[in-house]
Amino acid sequence: MDCRRRCRARGGQGFTLVELLVVIVILGVLSGVVVLAVGKLTSTSGATACSADARVVTDAEEAYAAQHLQYTSEANLVAAGQLQSASNMHDVVLNGGSYDIVATGQCADAGSVASGGGSGAGGGTGVSVQLLSSTSAGLAGAQVEYLGGSWLSLGTTGTDGTATSNVPDGTYQFRVDYRGQTQTLPATPAAAGTPVVVHTVPVAVHLTGGAGDHSGAAIAHEGNDGFWMTDDSTDASGASGAELLPGTYTFRADFHGETNLSSPTGVLSSTTATFPLTTVTVGAGEAGAAVEHRANNGEWISDGVSNAGKTATFDALAGNYTARAHRHDGSTPQADTAVGGGTTSVNLP
Repeated sequence: MDCRRRCRARGGQGFTLVELLVVIVILGVLSGVVVLAVGKLTSTSGATACSADARVVTDAEEAYAAQHLQYTSEANLVAAGQLQSASNMHDVVLNGGSYDIVATGQCADAGSVASGGGSGAGGGTGVSVQLLSSTSAGLAGAQVEYLGGSWLSLGTTGTDGTATSNVPDGTYQFRVDYRGQTQTLPATPAAAGTPVVVHTVPVAVHLTGGAGDHSGAAIAHEGNDGFWMTDDSTDASGASGAELLPGTYTFRADFHGETNLSSPTGVLSSTTATFPLTTVTVGAGEAGAAVEHRANNGEWISDGVSNAGKTATFDALAGNYTARAHRHDGSTPQADTAVGGGTTSVNLP
């Protein structure tokens, strides 16, 4: 009976302080074990995700290089359909003819190791094309492409006339687009350090005939791409020059308000295109009258004042013109004339 009373008395008092401390310590140890286990699992999961993402980006680069013979940016991988979307774990850093997959964000925090790009199809060897003038001067601004399954950009020529890209040695078709003309080369062996050289040919445009100053004529040409490209204006002798790729061109001259086109002209070597001028004599009816003419652009162009012989002259391309004179009595008689060749005279009423 005494034992039962002692037991009931202890049960009524609950756990002792020592017992509570033991329980707390045990729970703390168990919590620590659980946290460490979960942390390790999370870290392992994050590292696995980073590794998998780096593999996806690397595979995309290699697939692109196999098709295009060069590595490219992450944005281009997405545009080409090699990646569904840009990675938020890794960036692609191009490095000459190779690339690096650089960990960012959570992968950088997790210590993800960057994957190095290889030297396979895109491990560029600096294949280049050089565009030179007929005097071997470099020509800038030409767009150069090579055929690698489809036409791919090799770059734009610089001041030395060279366009270079990280493309391995091999035999390629190249295409050069310069000033309105595209020239496709036959399959050509190409190697780093030895550019494939393309030459232009000199072309001269001349205004011929006439008797005055022929400077300032606007000259242009159209190549096989269908766009008009502006050339240098003519000098006082009526000459303008350009360096063009071999091909067929149409030339255009705009002089004193009239525009003439040449027939299609084959340019394979040094070529001259000519536009004949006709001297038109305008009978103004009196000396000192201000004489003008108008052609197809609708502008009135001054031809000076009539001389003591009551005439003024102007040099004209073939076309239809209207001449007029501002006489002292305030009248402005005018007359039409067709200019085609030789010397033309028009007398105002």
